[in-house]
Amino acid sequence: PEALLLVLVGVGGSTSWVPPEMLLPDVVLRTALGLTLFFLLPAVFVSVPLRLDRRQLLSWRPPPARAWAYLPLVVTGTLSGGMLLWKAAQELFPDTGMVEAYTDTMASFNTPLGLFVVSVVPAFAEELLFRGAVLGLLRKRLPAWAAVLLQAVAFALLHGIAARLPYTLLLGGLFGVLVVRTGSLWPGIVAHLAHNLVSTRLDEHFVAAVLATPLAPAMAVIGVWAVWASGGFGLRPVASSGVDPGTGSATGEAG
Repeated sequence: PEALLLVLVGVGGSTSWVPPEMLLPDVVLRTALGLTLFFLLPAVFVSVPLRLDRRQLLSWRPPPARAWAYLPLVVTGTLSGGMLLWKAAQELFPDTGMVEAYTDTMASFNTPLGLFVVSVVPAFAEELLFRGAVLGLLRKRLPAWAAVLLQAVAFALLHGIAARLPYTLLLGGLFGVLVVRTGSLWPGIVAHLAHNLVSTRLDEHFVAAVLATPLAPAMAVIGVWAVWASGGFGLRPVASSGVDPGTGSATGEAG
């Protein structure tokens, strides 16, 4: 119930709340305010009424050193996979109006402050909410795979546009697996930040050139492999909040 409430606050609030443009006409500042109010603050403070250890719930701990070594492959793989899925989804859901509106909106963020808001702020706000609080709460009641899948679906629905659903579902799932495998939110935050920063700077000609080679599918596969390998081969997923990630039952150990 607590995880569902957080999702409703984040997704519902960010999609239905209309900031007063007379008071805050800048779309960049409105976006930053919305992410802070409906994502960052609920994620950070939900542990207070639930009387939970915040650092444990949010997986706010250093990852194993090997996780950092795999991050370049993770980021490259998510970018390649994202380009493939974005192209395929545009063919399946040819809603050019929504895609053009999204492209026009993103053009408003083509400033240093805009890049910060569209890259750094979502990396922290969305990871803390979905892969931190929501995933942590779901893992108290569900097996790790189910918890990862549910938070990824919620994350994908947040982004609204049908053409973006497949690759945001992939990102949500992979970043969730990163938390489960490494026991830390930090690799996902860094990967999310790098993905957003690079993807907002890619131009259509470059994307088309990459998709015309075998590079994109190859790197997408390598990226998925790197997410799993970052936790170490042969190691169990790291438990969260005293929950066995394989069964969802209590282990009595801190994660």
